[in-house]
Amino acid sequence: MSLRRSTTALLTCAGLAMTTQGDAQARIRPTPAGMDRGPKGENPDATLSPYFFVKSDDASLDQLPLKATSAKVAIAGVIADVKVTQVYKNTGTKPLEAIYVFPGSTRSAVYGMTMTIGERVLKAQIKERGQARADYEQAKSQGRSASLLEQHRPNVFQMNVANIMPGDEIRVELSYTELLVPTEGTYAFVYPTVVGPRYAGRVGTESSTGEPWVANPYTHAGEKPATTFDLEVKLSAGLPIQHMACATHKTSIAYDGRAEATLKLDPSEAQGGNRDVIVKYQLAGGAVQSGLLLDQGREENTFLLMAQPPKRVTPKDLPPREFVFIMDISGSQMGFPIEVSKVLMKEMIQGLRPQDLFNVMVFEGSSALWSPTSQHASPEATAQALAFVRSQTGGGGTELGSAMRKALGLPRVPGISRTFVVSTDGYISADGQVFDIIRKNLGSANLFTFGIGSSVNRHLIEGMAHAGQGEAFVITKPEQAALEAEHFRAYVSSPVLTNLKLTTSGFQIQDLEPIQLPDVLADRPVICLGKWNGEARGTVTLSGISGAGPWSQTFEVGQVKGRSHGALRQLWARQRIQMLSDYDQFGQDEARKAEVTRLGLAYHLLTAHTSFVAVDTLVRNTGGHSTTVTQPLPLPEGVSDAAVGYARGGMVGGVAASPLAYAPAPMAKRAAGSTVVEVVAQDRVARQEKAKEASVLRIRSFSGITGTSDPAALCREVEARLLEPALAATLAGMPTGSTLELKVDGSGQVVSVRFSQSFPGAAKAKALIVLWRLRSWTGGLAGSLEVTLG
Repeated sequence: MSLRRSTTALLTCAGLAMTTQGDAQARIRPTPAGMDRGPKGENPDATLSPYFFVKSDDASLDQLPLKATSAKVAIAGVIADVKVTQVYKNTGTKPLEAIYVFPGSTRSAVYGMTMTIGERVLKAQIKERGQARADYEQAKSQGRSASLLEQHRPNVFQMNVANIMPGDEIRVELSYTELLVPTEGTYAFVYPTVVGPRYAGRVGTESSTGEPWVANPYTHAGEKPATTFDLEVKLSAGLPIQHMACATHKTSIAYDGRAEATLKLDPSEAQGGNRDVIVKYQLAGGAVQSGLLLDQGREENTFLLMAQPPKRVTPKDLPPREFVFIMDISGSQMGFPIEVSKVLMKEMIQGLRPQDLFNVMVFEGSSALWSPTSQHASPEATAQALAFVRSQTGGGGTELGSAMRKALGLPRVPGISRTFVVSTDGYISADGQVFDIIRKNLGSANLFTFGIGSSVNRHLIEGMAHAGQGEAFVITKPEQAALEAEHFRAYVSSPVLTNLKLTTSGFQIQDLEPIQLPDVLADRPVICLGKWNGEARGTVTLSGISGAGPWSQTFEVGQVKGRSHGALRQLWARQRIQMLSDYDQFGQDEARKAEVTRLGLAYHLLTAHTSFVAVDTLVRNTGGHSTTVTQPLPLPEGVSDAAVGYARGGMVGGVAASPLAYAPAPMAKRAAGSTVVEVVAQDRVARQEKAKEASVLRIRSFSGITGTSDPAALCREVEARLLEPALAATLAGMPTGSTLELKVDGSGQVVSVRFSQSFPGAAKAKALIVLWRLRSWTGGLAGSLEVTLG
């Protein structure tokens, strides 16, 4: 093997096992050989992450107890009230406990839950989280049916239903309300259907949260959800409706007069619960609901102000700006998301002016910059940056936090406004850490986010934009990229309103949310929630500076008709809780925790510290024992299997990297130890026999390594790449002891591939590998790499 300035190294990569028997119901559980373990024998390098689900042959166990989910939505003016019904049924012969992780709207205020068993309807109580969990566990151990609703994120919830007896059908209904805020005259109601897999990070690193819920199992990419799904939206707009549509699902719409309409999901969408439902509507003439809403209660009064800002005025001569584009290329971005990101980057970069500065960063487990410093947007620089973007293929973990810290620390040009633009699906669990990084390091810049995918992590996408004083965009289809890029350019060209102030005369207000009104960058109403005392009279004035000069709107309180909008109390409390939670990103505070708990109990709201629990009085499971089943989630539409699985030292897609790592039976433990293949079977003997039958391919050694200062990182990267879904399938027939030789140019791009032995699928494998660009190849020299498998 001839290498320029070659050095030869031999590196043994232990701990990678890859199943090649597709019918072996197994998954890979990692513990690299020689790895130190934690105080309890746990592997500190293990990653708590989702795994694939394979249904076992045990007919006595119903592994899919959640049978149906339906949602009924009533929109009155700008407030949506949603009732979600989950139907659990045990078709097996053993008592069950069902665990189901599901999403909610980022802005939702969850205020109620009921459980129905036969003719009995049980209304849940809101309790402190620890007490609610204790009540539930006690009921479960006593054989009573019970349900528990907990919040993991403001948009990720978990339902536990205990003691579902054989033949039982248990219906759990939860209720929430949210405020609908139009953008550019268009209202959007979003119903999230599935929680995408979250990258949990490696134990002991800052990206690790240690949260068990992220280990929920998933079905394989392309599989239809096992749970049926239905949705109905009744709209009472209060003003004539111009247009109503749903582009994400097939629906039917019936209008009742000019201001009311009913949208129903088509029966063909019964398995459509693998992507968000997005319903948009416009009022006649582009009108939006604005003005004051009042709620006069027994103990307190609440108000909501929605004020439509002036039309945007674009200055003719804008000063130069600097843009740093940050692009997620992790495994969960493979396929549709990364292609959309490329289109988005192309549209945004080509829209820059020559006097603007820009740079591009890509990230997965590590990150890379197109240029050490930002460059002027000349035709040459633009072409080079776009070539850099086009070369990205996807793979690796989603280390968003470290990428953000690196990007925010880039040197900047004094006197030039800086804007960061992040494109990601947000499939990580360490949301709060990312918010913290942005707040502490953003400085005088602002940050915009683009969520790419059919079911993005909206809490992260919107939370990052909120922390960065910017706006959030969500792109669910490739054809939306160009339009959203144009919207972005319009937003950042000049703000709609700055220096916003709220003043009153004769109207006593307090507890305003938000306390400080941010600049308005998008064409959307300004929203204020607060409390008021005394008489409903006087005026409220909102003022600021627009592109055309001073601007103000005044509202007469006494002219407001109707003072009974009970949802305003919960919406106000939800805003206050969000504010307190934002502060918690700088560190937990017992006083804030106590206040969130108080608000949750006082306003009957689900929070991080309060939960809903419903307990039946009847003892139904006299044996007291039940099997726990974690309901598998469908992978969001467009997300590949690379988002789930594990490969030592390297993550693919937000999570682990083995596309051939099938899940065990529900709730199986991921024990530490040497890398093994654990086979799902009814007893230990059957597991051992099947494990013997499962052939494996192991990466035994690397040799001839050059062009990198970190051979171990290169080893890990190649391990992860070999386990990418399409490639792993082609390597299944590769003979033991085969050698794979790669020739790589100075940038890390693979230029040729050779296998020492022929096998079915070798040609396809070569075609896939030649697309690799090894980011660990950092020496700037061409060279070769030999991989021995056995």
